[in-house]
Amino acid sequence: ANMFLLPVFMQEMLGFTALKSGLTLMPRALVMMVTTPIIGRIYNHVSPRLLVAVGLATVALGSIDMGYFTLQTPMPRIVAALIIQGIGFSCLFVPLTTVALSHVERTQLADASGLNSLVRQFGGSAGLAIYGTLLDQFATRARAALAVHVDPHRFEVAQRINAMTQGLMARGMDAATAKAAAVKALAGSVAGQGMLIAFEKNFLLSGFMMLALLPLTILLRSKFHEEEQRR
Repeated sequence: ANMFLLPVFMQEMLGFTALKSGLTLMPRALVMMVTTPIIGRIYNHVSPRLLVAVGLATVALGSIDMGYFTLQTPMPRIVAALIIQGIGFSCLFVPLTTVALSHVERTQLADASGLNSLVRQFGGSAGLAIYGTLLDQFATRARAALAVHVDPHRFEVAQRINAMTQGLMARGMDAATAKAAAVKALAGSVAGQGMLIAFEKNFLLSGFMMLALLPLTILLRSKFHEEEQRR
């Protein structure tokens, strides 16, 4: 979900171009490229339960950190969260794939590998659909909650609208047009903040879901490690 949500967040909320958001995401891919072979070697000496637990906790840490991103979040903090997640994904993908195929006969390995990829793709697509729907719902609720407090009759709101109106009039707008533009700009600010809250909630939900999966790691069994324990 984060692989889908974060580029949208960077382009829609932070104003990144497609190229800049792609370059920002690159460190996560580079970290995974470096750490995946290392995790593959560690797998032979460490229980897959431990690797998956570390992966879940690390991805959760990165997701929860993303849940506190704002419109002023600096680039280094975004990259740091991505690097943390890259390490976590490496700890997840290697042992999960290996454990899933460890009990499969060699003659059925190709079919099992294809089925494993299909299940992962299906799960990813379902997750994107769910998180996309939640994003819209969270944004709608957040905008409604914020709009209640943006009452033109409140002193703070009226003062803000007046200041924005004066600023637009100083640029050559007439009073009526300037006030309408100020109100529209304020409404846009509320909508933007509502969408920001929606992204934050989705990131936090993703992190907490990862933590909720931690108890399931005790169900993981690897044929290779079981044979090692018997020896």
